[in-house]
Amino acid sequence: MSSEIAMMRVKLSASRKERSELRMRLISLSESIVPRINPMLVDEPEEMEVAEAATLMDTMVMVQAELLTVGSKIKRLEKSLGE
Repeated sequence: MSSEIAMMRVKLSASRKERSELRMRLISLSESIVPRINPMLVDEPEEMEVAEAATLMDTMVMVQAELLTVGSKIKRLEKSLGE
């Protein structure tokens, strides 16, 4: 039983680390998008990098989905461990 608890704690720790990394990636992606679609940074609106921003948004959607999955896993592990 205690080896199972130890394994769950290791998984919880790894999941928390993964969550932190995913959060940082999500923030980084959002910071990359803003300048691409800011009309104040270009001479003409059609010069905005909309396609590139859309590609980054697609990546953000996938990262957010991963983040939500990891968050659910953390909650399950915390509940199992009584945290």
